[in-house]
Amino acid sequence: MNKKVFKTMIALVVIFLIALYVLKIFFPEQFVMSIENENLIKIGKFIDDRIWLAKICSGITTFIGMFLYECAVTKKWKLNWKEFVEILSIIIITKCISLYDNDISNGISTIAMFIIPMLNNAKLKEVSIVYSVHYLSLIHISEPTRH
Repeated sequence: MNKKVFKTMIALVVIFLIALYVLKIFFPEQFVMSIENENLIKIGKFIDDRIWLAKICSGITTFIGMFLYECAVTKKWKLNWKEFVEILSIIIITKCISLYDNDISNGISTIAMFIIPMLNNAKLKEVSIVYSVHYLSLIHISEPTRH
């Protein structure tokens, strides 16, 4: 991916996030998520009631996110076995630590999002930009809508 395409993609993501924040401020009622499908509610409750299953599902989604993040910052379409092992190791460590202390787990996860790409020859500038956009999108997703 050349520099111009990379800069354009980042600009589009930033513009999209700013637009979502502005819309969320002026029209908060449009951003309330409501799930009315009884089957989805049952599945969610089933997963939530079993901590081991919740950790497995969380680990899978974390792996997908870290995989895509690592691919983005290293400018690759796929990862090698070493990168898979690094990502899986961090996920296992953070999931085990989260059973005792979520703050430490989150700290290790955040540090890993800089260290792992840097070990795999990513540039700090690109890691910082992609991490910032990733973090902003997570804030947008996890922030509760206020009425």
